[in-house]
Amino acid sequence: MTIYDELREKLAIGFVDQILMFDGDGIAAKCDMRSVVIEAGYEFLIYTDPLAFRYYYELHLRNQMDQKIFVVVHDPQAYIPYDIRKAFYVVDINYASLFCNLDTAAIRDNNLSDMKLLYIAYQNHYGGKLSYKRTHHFVNNNLNELAIVNEYVSELMGDIRSLLMQEHSEDLWYRIASLWAIINHKLHAGLSDVDVEILAKEINTAFKYWMLEHYKGLSSNPISAGPVMMHRINDYIRTKSRKAVLLVIDGMSMENWVSLKQSLQPITNMHENYVFALIPSITSISRKAMFSGKLPVHHEHLFSLSDEKKLWVAYWRDNGYATNDIFYGRGFDVEIPYNTRIAGIVINHVDDSMHGQVFGSEGMNLNVSLFANRGQLKQLIDRLTNEGFDIFLTADHGNIEAVGLGKIKTEGLNTESTSQRARAYRDFADTDKIRNMEGVFQYPGYYLPKDYTYFICEGNYAFADKGKIIVCHGGMSLEEVIVPFIEIRGDKVE
Repeated sequence: MTIYDELREKLAIGFVDQILMFDGDGIAAKCDMRSVVIEAGYEFLIYTDPLAFRYYYELHLRNQMDQKIFVVVHDPQAYIPYDIRKAFYVVDINYASLFCNLDTAAIRDNNLSDMKLLYIAYQNHYGGKLSYKRTHHFVNNNLNELAIVNEYVSELMGDIRSLLMQEHSEDLWYRIASLWAIINHKLHAGLSDVDVEILAKEINTAFKYWMLEHYKGLSSNPISAGPVMMHRINDYIRTKSRKAVLLVIDGMSMENWVSLKQSLQPITNMHENYVFALIPSITSISRKAMFSGKLPVHHEHLFSLSDEKKLWVAYWRDNGYATNDIFYGRGFDVEIPYNTRIAGIVINHVDDSMHGQVFGSEGMNLNVSLFANRGQLKQLIDRLTNEGFDIFLTADHGNIEAVGLGKIKTEGLNTESTSQRARAYRDFADTDKIRNMEGVFQYPGYYLPKDYTYFICEGNYAFADKGKIIVCHGGMSLEEVIVPFIEIRGDKVE
């Protein structure tokens, strides 16, 4: 039995239509119950304000109780009117109900976010009731046992294969990317030795064909639930906040976010989502689209970052902000003027680690973990939220471990060597050599100027010395294209 099987059973998902889940330990978010119940045909709601929910109930539910609805209540002491409580199947799900032989205080104190891994380890625990100290030891040791982690990774691989069989959408690819990031994090941390090579090829193949068919239409997606593409991030921020920071960790992948997120716990007012990078997935194209609010086809200097600050200021001025309202900076020690309403901050640590990396993804994992443990990101976020800023944290692209297929020689002045995963040639350049290379395909150039021809490496290949292992970006893999988009609400209300 998986944790999802137990949750479905306890919550009677599929058997009753109206379910109200008291969730004081945040189980719903940690188990992604939103996806589970939506797949089962339920509308998913979070109960925050009694009056707002009463209005919704009277308008949509009172006379339509055949509607399937799943409501999560985070505060166990929240007031639920009697008539609403009576209309729902009410269940209290917490650590005690799922892990009755573990000390719940110890689970909370360890800030565990991965309930699936804890559940697998717990199912393999054949002892009795554990004290706080023994539960703490169990959490910090059993969850890293090779057999436990391998079982966990294998379960996640099965989840991905099930998702790959569904009709693909950007939301589904985000779920796959999230699971794939956790798998790779365990592998590159040396905690699992499961062979994932076949699954990696399945993901790469399916994602490539989906992107070539659907990526060109993503720019028209609405932004009400989040900006699906990077050039819409500023538009989204304008609709959600009066005082905000766009915090960009250059090169951070979904896998890197797994490490960084652990160092930010506990942050309760954090909402995780995703965003698609622009392709080629390089800083001068993708981050400039983010800061300018424009697609690359409209950029004057396509392969240069020299005008990034200028474009950032221009976007916000065009949307009613005064120059003194706008800030652009780099690094953890930035001092934001007190009257700032919108700030853009770039952190280069992850990207710097990537380009100097000689130990592949394992070295990358170690570097990011060390970076996370220093606490600089947590300190910056705490400082910004204390100053009343809402934080929108993301990356301009991810990264991938790649193997060199050989460098291209004598390309000439008509080539933009955009990265070790992509090339752009002027239309009149000779492209025969790269066109005939095995492991390379011509990219249609969605959202890009048409006076270039674009080539991208297949799978995990790179334009590097043949056989050399590097960590890089610029391509169209799942790891490079889908990156985290995190919202963290400020503590002060202006």
